[in-house]
Amino acid sequence: MADIFVSYSKQDRVLALKLSTWLEAQGWTTWRDKTVVADDVRNDNVTELNQARAVIVIWSAASVGSPQILHEAIAARDARKLLHVKDSGLDGKRIPVSLRDQVVLDAHDLPSIARAVAGILGSSPAVSQLPPGDVQSVMDVGPRRDPGHGLFITRRTRETAQEAIELRASLRRAQLRRGVLLAMGSACLTALAAVVLFGNFLTNALSRAQSGLTKLLALLN
Repeated sequence: MADIFVSYSKQDRVLALKLSTWLEAQGWTTWRDKTVVADDVRNDNVTELNQARAVIVIWSAASVGSPQILHEAIAARDARKLLHVKDSGLDGKRIPVSLRDQVVLDAHDLPSIARAVAGILGSSPAVSQLPPGDVQSVMDVGPRRDPGHGLFITRRTRETAQEAIELRASLRRAQLRRGVLLAMGSACLTALAAVVLFGNFLTNALSRAQSGLTKLLALLN
């Protein structure tokens, strides 16, 4: 069971990864759906949502239209463990009306999010906070010690960075498959057009042959 459940649209996976990495660097554990398929209901997601001590919903242009994200937000609100954050470019009025009575933080204001999470959980993180400028350092693969804070980046952080690398590779493979499918579809359309043209040519040829045969039979008679 993770301390924090991160609810987000798959189109916001980079933002969700950044937020999760930051929170884990503070000493909390997080859960987020790491699949690259469209937002849907999965048993492990439901279990983690119910057992998490806090739920962060990332609102964006993509997530405001997701029924699954709305379901997770309502469930977290009813359990009194919901924290709203939104992408900087999103108008707060687009957040569903029934959820607007909650405080909404900027998804990039990481220190404020950490303080709000501590308020929900009733405890501070086990690791001292990093300043926002150090978020990128925890995305690096390999151990690192921050000279200003003496924070040693743990194996879990390196694993998270490796997940990001694997995610990018998965996205590249998906794009490659999409390109192959588009090429195959184009080839099929070209072949179909050729069949239609050949069919029309064959029909016209048969029609002319039938007409000539009819005239020949008429002359013979």
